[in-house]
Amino acid sequence: MDQVRSFVAFVYKVYNQYRKYVPAYASAALSFYLLILIIPATSIIAWLSNLFHIDLQMLESILSQYLQPEYSKIILSVLNRSSVSISSIVILGFSLYAVSRGVGNIYLISKKMFKDPHVEEEGLVGYYGYVFKVTILLLFAMTVVVFLLVSGPFSKIFHFLTGIAILQYVIMFWLLVVFFMCIYTIVPRATIDVHDAHAGAIVASSGILIFYIFFKIYMHFANYRNVYGPLASLVLLLFVFNWSSEVFYIGMYVTHNLYLRRLKHEKSNLNH
Repeated sequence: MDQVRSFVAFVYKVYNQYRKYVPAYASAALSFYLLILIIPATSIIAWLSNLFHIDLQMLESILSQYLQPEYSKIILSVLNRSSVSISSIVILGFSLYAVSRGVGNIYLISKKMFKDPHVEEEGLVGYYGYVFKVTILLLFAMTVVVFLLVSGPFSKIFHFLTGIAILQYVIMFWLLVVFFMCIYTIVPRATIDVHDAHAGAIVASSGILIFYIFFKIYMHFANYRNVYGPLASLVLLLFVFNWSSEVFYIGMYVTHNLYLRRLKHEKSNLNH
């Protein structure tokens, strides 16, 4: 009984520490920005593919495999836009802004977790400048990875591997690990060690993958349309984004703990 109480007390302590950095509303706020930036981020990929004449048929096939039909149809309709015009350039500008709002939300949480005494607090202009710079960097990294996987010599290998059922989840897991590592390393202004970011990315990716598999199984038995009617797809999307955002912040919190442990260890070595 004492061991159970100690475990419950430990879990409660960790939960309170986590909530000190990540308020209960943080995942809902991030899921809101994710919902907004789905189409803008897809528009950027479509715009660049049209600009450089890159075939996205492989990407369309992958999205159809991993996403629910309702969501894949929406994203595929954006990817199939073939015109590059003044209006599309304007949309690109709004897309960058929408994506930057999601990055800004993550950055605000990261400022609480990764405080570096050597980094001065920026003003309003510095904040927006830094968020925009990080947004461009993340979008560039994401776009390069997407185009490497769906075009050129890598596409055939990637297509073959994703055709094997078990490897679909393995590939999804490691793509998530790379993606989360980029965010955990790039977004904070403090210097984050790759090993710290990797551990947090492993935790977050594992949580997302488990949730994804559970969700696919659950959807075979549940029918949200009986309750929410035509809003069922939107409700499900918000639910998925909310839990995914929470898992994402848990991974960042793991990175935060390893970051503090590393700083403590480095400080101890300096004192000796």
